[in-house]
Amino acid sequence: MKYWISGTGGENGGAPLPSICLYDTEAFPQNRWESQVPGPTWLDTWEDKLLAVGEMDESGCVYLFRREGDACTLLDTRAIEGSAFCHLTILPKHRVVAGACYGTGHVFTLEIGENGFGEMKSWIRQSDEPVSRAHCIITDRAETTAYVANIALDRLYLYDIAPDGSLTKERFLQLPKGEGIRHLLLSEETQRLYATTEYSNRLLTIDLSGDEPVLLGGVDALEPDFAMPSHLSGLCMNKAGTLIYAANRGADTFSVFAVEEKGLRKIAETPCYGKFPRSLALVENGTQLAAANQNSNSVIFVQLDENGIPGEPTRVIPFLRPMYICQTD
Repeated sequence: MKYWISGTGGENGGAPLPSICLYDTEAFPQNRWESQVPGPTWLDTWEDKLLAVGEMDESGCVYLFRREGDACTLLDTRAIEGSAFCHLTILPKHRVVAGACYGTGHVFTLEIGENGFGEMKSWIRQSDEPVSRAHCIITDRAETTAYVANIALDRLYLYDIAPDGSLTKERFLQLPKGEGIRHLLLSEETQRLYATTEYSNRLLTIDLSGDEPVLLGGVDALEPDFAMPSHLSGLCMNKAGTLIYAANRGADTFSVFAVEEKGLRKIAETPCYGKFPRSLALVENGTQLAAANQNSNSVIFVQLDENGIPGEPTRVIPFLRPMYICQTD
């Protein structure tokens, strides 16, 4: 099995360590390809293209690679004016990449060409408030609507996607103050959107079946007696759409939720076998959960039991400050 792994990287005794690697569990050496580009905290792929965030405090960029076999060639790097650019999503039908900037609250869409980036199709700052933090941007499969989480404003923004890939008709759902909506997951079959909250540590359920989105409620990710700092991060759903997994940075656990007709129900909380879990991915045909444990410098794989509950580790991949993990071909 092959996996994309990325993080902020760094050095070991003066020797640069990878910030992106293609890891093959069945090959030797297992790192089939690697790069040391700065700040790749999120990745996405499309056909033979690999795109990566370049997240910096005062600036940012997006990288475009072409993959040939197990090797990648850097085709283009485009500077992004918004600071702390932290999340991207490829829109293949529109041939653009959509991105969100945590530092300045900007969202954008940028044309993807065969050998490099093209025109910036959208460049939008969410709100005139002094602090605006756009964090996650996703779309439906038809690429008709883009959904953006804004942590600082407690808002879910929605945009129509024009034929040229630009974002139009901005509107938002105002959530209760202090939630800090962070990562998004869309279930088109049930017309519900799920979101982790960084400040309140809840998993929200939002109904998209009507003309306007409606908040149905939220479920706590942590036990009531947990009093230490912790912040919800990534999430993923099983193929059946019956279970959602969320990462708790600080509590250093996975929370598991059952998807029910009336909402969500927390059914388990298990160790992440590391520190500060970021992105999550269901791998190995949905039989294991993988997590990028940023502060313990490891990507962990844990086995899921017959009920989908995470158990013991099956594999640990050393990686300096990992942020992202995803299975690939």
